[in-house]
Amino acid sequence: MKRLFLTVLTVGFLSVNAQAEQPGLRILSIGDSHSVGEFGIALDRQLRDHDSTRELSSYASCSSKVSSWYSGFRTHCGWRRTVTTRNQAARTAHGLLGRTPRFTNLLRRKSPDVTLVALGANSLKASDPANRDSMVRIITDIQASGSECIWIGPPREPGRNEQALTNYYRLLHETIGNDCRIFDSRPFTQFPRDGNRNIHLDAHGEAGRAIAREWAAAAADFVRGV
Repeated sequence: MKRLFLTVLTVGFLSVNAQAEQPGLRILSIGDSHSVGEFGIALDRQLRDHDSTRELSSYASCSSKVSSWYSGFRTHCGWRRTVTTRNQAARTAHGLLGRTPRFTNLLRRKSPDVTLVALGANSLKASDPANRDSMVRIITDIQASGSECIWIGPPREPGRNEQALTNYYRLLHETIGNDCRIFDSRPFTQFPRDGNRNIHLDAHGEAGRAIAREWAAAAADFVRGV
């Protein structure tokens, strides 16, 4: 595995060694509907504008989970793609209907130094064995590509079973905690108390979008090792 990080236990990917080896990092990011919306847009902006990023390739597919990124799952509720390189304007596309890119193809085409996986919200009702198998599958491919791994865990959502969320994070740490840095989104996703049960922050007006941007800023700090 590329040693662009000192270790997963040290500060992020802004190490002197990483900067000395190359003029910036190639980052690949995949996510679900939260990444289609304000959170993903804000996270892309935070990472794109940082000096350590040479290339950012971000893909999001609504209702997706790990298996969706292997099956070519067709989303009916939205997708977004952003690719940008240093000193170039972001090339962004989005739509309602579309096929989810195959993860192994993205790894091969992008050759990322760092891979962000922002998935899990659509897997909370799956069995532990199914979720564990999915986690192992994707981390195995990330490691085989030579990329570092960062997993941005699922947020709190109105009406969501907190025990299911707790259990998912437990599985993440038990299954891939030694191979992937895990960001806990829960402290940064307290939804507005507005009576709205929609599970997307974008649907809660400017108050919800502000929370999404704060969540993205915290996730970007984690990625950068701040």
